[in-house]
Amino acid sequence: MMTALIALVVTYLIGVALWPYARCRACRGARTSRGSNGARWGICSRCGGSGERIRFGARLFRKNL
Repeated sequence: MMTALIALVVTYLIGVALWPYARCRACRGARTSRGSNGARWGICSRCGGSGERIRFGARLFRKNL
């Protein structure tokens, strides 16, 4: 049981080290926010229009994130 948990944690940390970014949860990577109607479309306020967010644990591996 403990070995499986350690293996999952190590696998997750390797994944975070290789791919530190994930899709923004607010815009789902589209870089724009739909708003309540078509006139309010614009840059996503959560990711700033990048479409990405920093994954949990990514700051452990990279100082410039």
